[in-house]
Amino acid sequence: MVRLSLYSVLSAVLLLSACGDTTGSDTHWNATEPDMCVLYFEGSFNDRKIEILETQIAPGFVFHFAQSDIGETVNGYTIPSAWDYDHIFRAASNMFRAYGEGGAYFIRMIISEGHIGFPPEGAGTYTSPEDEIYFTAKTSETGGYEIENAIVNFSFVKGNNGTYDYWRLTDWYEFTSGEASIGKALAHFYGVNPL
Repeated sequence: MVRLSLYSVLSAVLLLSACGDTTGSDTHWNATEPDMCVLYFEGSFNDRKIEILETQIAPGFVFHFAQSDIGETVNGYTIPSAWDYDHIFRAASNMFRAYGEGGAYFIRMIISEGHIGFPPEGAGTYTSPEDEIYFTAKTSETGGYEIENAIVNFSFVKGNNGTYDYWRLTDWYEFTSGEASIGKALAHFYGVNPL
């Protein structure tokens, strides 16, 4: 609960502070540490805000499916080894849109606070230790995907907008095996409207 409240407070403060930005830049979502980037990333799923997701993933972003998911078929879509930015964006967009159209009843992502760690001083890239996250995407009242202990880690790259440094996700690795995984949930929604 504290984490979602912190996200809500940060979001409100940052949105209000960005109201005076007339340059057209989207600097109010610039995460100055990797853990802040993950906080916004998590919030984009929980609040179904694709515009926030866009600001937290780097253009060369790659989602790496769990080895056990590769080759599986979900909702008519055969899972490859990895997705690029466009694929993750399409899957998330479909998931967020389906929620509003009754196709997804519930979406929730919870990433353990403080488990992302901090990059060494002066580092330009960083990979977090493996961590467990909770992810749910209900596709009906009784069906869908619920993964209580998805094993993942994230890689980040540091950028600079001319004023300060910021971090973006470059890679999302999933190591979950079994019937349900985050990759299968995303593939379900990607299969709704493939590229």
